[in-house]
Amino acid sequence: MSTFPNLTSPGRIGPMELRNRMVMSPMTTAYCNDDQTPSERLIRYFEERAKGGVGLITMELITVDEIHRYMHRSMTLGDDRFIDAHRRITDRIHAHGAKVQPQLSHTGPESVAPMFGGPQPVGPSVSVAPVWGWHSRPLEVSELPEIARQYGEGARRAREAGYDGIELHAAHCYNLLGSFLSPLRNKRTDDYSAFKAETRTRFITEVMAEIQARAGSDFPVTLSISGYERTPGGRSVDDTQRIAPDLVAAGVSCFRVSGGISDSLVTMMVGRSEYGDAHNVAQAEAIKNVVDVPVMLVGRIHDPEVGERILAEGKADLIAMARPLLADPELPNKVIRGSARSIRRCISCENCIDTMASHDDLRCAVNPFSGREHELSIAQASRRVVIVGGGPAGLEAARLAA
Repeated sequence: MSTFPNLTSPGRIGPMELRNRMVMSPMTTAYCNDDQTPSERLIRYFEERAKGGVGLITMELITVDEIHRYMHRSMTLGDDRFIDAHRRITDRIHAHGAKVQPQLSHTGPESVAPMFGGPQPVGPSVSVAPVWGWHSRPLEVSELPEIARQYGEGARRAREAGYDGIELHAAHCYNLLGSFLSPLRNKRTDDYSAFKAETRTRFITEVMAEIQARAGSDFPVTLSISGYERTPGGRSVDDTQRIAPDLVAAGVSCFRVSGGISDSLVTMMVGRSEYGDAHNVAQAEAIKNVVDVPVMLVGRIHDPEVGERILAEGKADLIAMARPLLADPELPNKVIRGSARSIRRCISCENCIDTMASHDDLRCAVNPFSGREHELSIAQASRRVVIVGGGPAGLEAARLAA
């Protein structure tokens, strides 16, 4: 009998069946090509996590248009010519038994388009991007149908590329959908205002209608949402509970519940070591109490025993993690075969976040092999080697050489 019967049991998001309840949540890598297509490096990185036994991989943020990039290197499904490139990812991941979905988003106020000579970022109201300092331009009501259409077309392309579903990014009070949902960034007074439940969800409802019309009503849609923004003037968990049933009625198949906002990491958008485990669990449980679709919990669930307990207590239906799978892609397989004690643990040092700024791509302090899967392969013939030194570098060299 498994030590983790809930984590290892099959899961479901709408018609999408998962081999277990462990999900890789999205995390920006900047591993893609400069032309916004998946690189071999990126494919090998995700393929390694699929081999590791995870039930579902949610790719990093993929934009619905080519102009409003999220970073200097980020992927897009903004045109049909990108479909074949994405099929390379889905084929490789499916070969190892995992399901895969992109995180679709319009970057809105967080767009780095000005970096490439592009237009001013847009949002529900004027706001300042905390990282770049650019002011967003308020969208006219007449512009919203075209953006909703872009979401619908992005979902259609995702389905044609072989993805099993999509995730819409509406968390952390950033990107476009998250900005519309938050009173911190949405100061509108019209039919898209954030200050009334019935208008706060209007734009997401219109986006969902386009997705269903273009990709099909049977195409699963997970919504990433902050259960509680943890900021004065931000959305409370009571407010999120109030709008969640309306989002289900619009077609949302699953909620991935996070917390905090991007403007300040002290709101626990990213869980540092001092925050403790599973700091979003109360918000996930609150949403689960008012909806009849699966709820996925994310936020510093580094210990499989913690994830197992949350599922057993009925506080969530799926457990999502990103950094733990960066540190050890084999985590799910180790859980399944009863060797969880051998998991290489994420220590929440946030080196992965720091290296996005210092090295322009994702790196892990406890797993230097992460992101280098395309460089290192199993040797065709054995040879004798001598490792000089027993520090972290020497020990890692010995491990890889073995």
